[in-house]
Amino acid sequence: MIKTDDDVLLNMPALHQVLQNRKIPTGLTGKIMSIPAYRQPGQKWYMPRRYYTDSRYTFLLGFTYILSMDRLGDFLDSITNYQGPILDIDDLFITGVL
Repeated sequence: MIKTDDDVLLNMPALHQVLQNRKIPTGLTGKIMSIPAYRQPGQKWYMPRRYYTDSRYTFLLGFTYILSMDRLGDFLDSITNYQGPILDIDDLFITGVL
């Protein structure tokens, strides 16, 4: 399963070749980002500690990422069973928390 932003163009022949050669590992695949958590109120990506306690945001950049279908059930289970706050930073929430 592939998630892309609406302004992303996929090179479908290259993607097909990667998938045919099984070069995509199981789970989530994408460009990993790790940046300090924004703790100053008023910043665009501000996150209070009570919602996200780690000192860094570590997640996959949301322009494109791939979820292998063998892990879809686990991913859906994590969504169903998640008890914490839903974070405004969607890429962090989907790929870094869930």
